Amino acid sequence: MTDKRNPEPQNRNREFALNLTMVLLCLSGAAFSFIMFWNDLNRTMDRFAEPIGTITYKRQAAQRRFSDRVLWTVLSTGSPVYQGDYIRTAELSQAVVHFDDGTDIDLAENTLIQIRTENGKNIVDFAEGNLSLTAGQSTRILVSGENLVEIGAGAALNAASDSSGVFSLRVQEGEITANGTSLGAGENFSTDALAVRAVPVSPGTNARFLAADGTAEARFSWNALNYSGPTKFDLALDRRFRRIEKSLVSEGESLPLSLEPGVYWWRVYPDGTPPGAAAGKITVVPPAAPELISPAGGRVLYFGGPEEQAAAGADRFRPEIRFSWKSAPLPAEIDYAENYLLELADNAGFETPFASFQVEGREGGSLVYGGLGEGLWYWRVRRLFPGIELPAAQAHFTIARTGPPSPPPAETADTGTEPEAESARTAVLPPVVSPPVVPPPVVPPPVVPPAVVPPAPLPSPSGLVPPDRFTLGPEAIRLSRQMLFEWSGVEGANSYIFSIFREGVPASASVFSAETVRPSYTLEDLGILGRGSFVWRVEAVQKNDGLIERRGTPAESRFTLDVPAPGNPRIKETGALYGL
Repeated sequence: MTDKRNPEPQNRNREFALNLTMVLLCLSGAAFSFIMFWNDLNRTMDRFAEPIGTITYKRQAAQRRFSDRVLWTVLSTGSPVYQGDYIRTAELSQAVVHFDDGTDIDLAENTLIQIRTENGKNIVDFAEGNLSLTAGQSTRILVSGENLVEIGAGAALNAASDSSGVFSLRVQEGEITANGTSLGAGENFSTDALAVRAVPVSPGTNARFLAADGTAEARFSWNALNYSGPTKFDLALDRRFRRIEKSLVSEGESLPLSLEPGVYWWRVYPDGTPPGAAAGKITVVPPAAPELISPAGGRVLYFGGPEEQAAAGADRFRPEIRFSWKSAPLPAEIDYAENYLLELADNAGFETPFASFQVEGREGGSLVYGGLGEGLWYWRVRRLFPGIELPAAQAHFTIARTGPPSPPPAETADTGTEPEAESARTAVLPPVVSPPVVPPPVVPPPVVPPAVVPPAPLPSPSGLVPPDRFTLGPEAIRLSRQMLFEWSGVEGANSYIFSIFREGVPASASVFSAETVRPSYTLEDLGILGRGSFVWRVEAVQKNDGLIERRGTPAESRFTLDVPAPGNPRIKETGALYGL
C-alpha cells in the first residue's frame, strides 16, 4: 500500500524553527553590538599620561574627546583632562577647566577647544564659542584660526569666535599680545575692526553675582566702536531674546541694573541698527543655604549604652553617622546645585577642618562617615558654585559613649487591706485628723556615667611591599597591568583600609580606596592611576557588625609609575559627534 501522508505540515514546522533561530541570532548579535558600542561611547580610556587639569564645574552636557579617538565621552565634575583633549559644551551648558598651574578656562555654551603643548608652550586651540581665560603662573597661548594671542601670567580675558570667522577679545586684567599688538586691561581686539558696533566690556562671559539682599547690583559697560550715537541695551530671559526683560537706550557706555535671582542674556548695539548676538550670560544666585536634616543641631548621639552593648557585643567608640541635608527651592533655570561641600571640625570657626567631602546631588545629599570619636563636633554644608562664596548651613552635635540612664519604674502603693463596705463608710464618720505633712520632694543627684577609656590604637602595619620609592617602569607595565601591595598582618585587626593618592596632595583626595580582610591587595588596572608619583596607605581596623570599633596608625609608602609622556597630538578633525 502506498503511504499518502501529506508532508506539508512537517516542512512548515522545519521552516518555522529555522526562521525563529535566525531571528534570535540576529537579535542577539544586535544586542551584543549595541552593548559594546554603548560601553565604548561612555567609557574613559585608560591613560598612562599624567593629567594636566581637572573639570571643576560642569552644567548639563559637556563632553571630551581624546586625541586618539573619534568618539566623545561625557564629562563630570572631577574628570581629569589630558594632553591633546578636545572639550566642548552643548547648548545651555557650561564647564570650567582648572589646570595645575592655576589657570582657569570657563567655557560658555556651544564652545569647542583643544588643549595641547608645542615646543614647551601651553596652547589652547579655540575653534568657536565664548570663553573666559585667567592665566595662572605660566604663560598661555590662545589660537583661533590665524590669530595668536599670548596671555601673560595672571592676565584675564574674554574671547569670542563666531561661525563667520570673526574673532574678538576683551582684556580684563594684566597684559596680553594679540597678533603682535600689546593690549592692557580694558582694551579690545577684533578681526573686524572697521565694523560699526558696540563692544561688550563687562560683565564677562558667564559672570555670576550673589543676591545677598534679594537683588544683585550689576553694571553693564561697553565701548562704542566707529560710532558716536546712542546705544541700545537688551536684557532677556532666553538666549534668543524672545523674552526681553528690559530694553533701554543709553547715551553713555555703561548702565547699572538691580537684578533678581535668575539667568539673563544681554546684548548691546548701535541704536537704529539690527541687533547682534548675545554679549554674554550672567547668573544671579540667591543666598539660600542648604537645610540640615541629620544630625539635628544640639543633638546628643549616644553609643555604647547597655542596649547597644547587648546588641553589638562591644563598645562603639567611633560610630558611623549619616549626614543628610536638602537644598532650598531655587529658580529652575539656575540649576547649579550639583555639588556640595561637607566639612567636619571640632571648633565652630572650622579652623583646620577634621575632614571634608565633596558630594554630588541636586536637591540635597547624604554621606555616612565613621571617623569621629567622643566629644563636641561641628558640621556645615555649602553649595559649590564657581566664582561665588555661597553661605553655609552649620550645626553641632555631641557623641557620647554611654546612653542616658533609664527612668526608675514607678512605685505603686500596696496596703494589703480590703476596701471598706459602702454601708460602713456611710454609717461611721472618720475622725477628724490634721492633714499629713508632705515632705519636699527629694531630687536624686544626676547619675554620671563612668568614663570609658577608649582602647589603644592598633599598631601600624610593617613590611610594606613594594618598598618606599619603588619605581615601576614601562616594560613591567607592558607585561602586566596589575600591581600587588603587601604588608604584615596586625594582631587584633580583622580588616584593612587601603588607599592610593598622588604625592603632594591631601590623603583625603584619594585616587583609589578599598577595604580588604587580607594583608595584601591587588590593583587590577594601573590605568586608573595614570603617570606620576603616588603614596599608598594601609590602616588596620577592628570591626564588629560592619562598624569600626578600633582604628590603627596608618603606614605609608611611595611609588612611581614611570611611563613616557605621549607625543603632541596634531589631529585637526573633530571626528564623529555622538551623545548630544
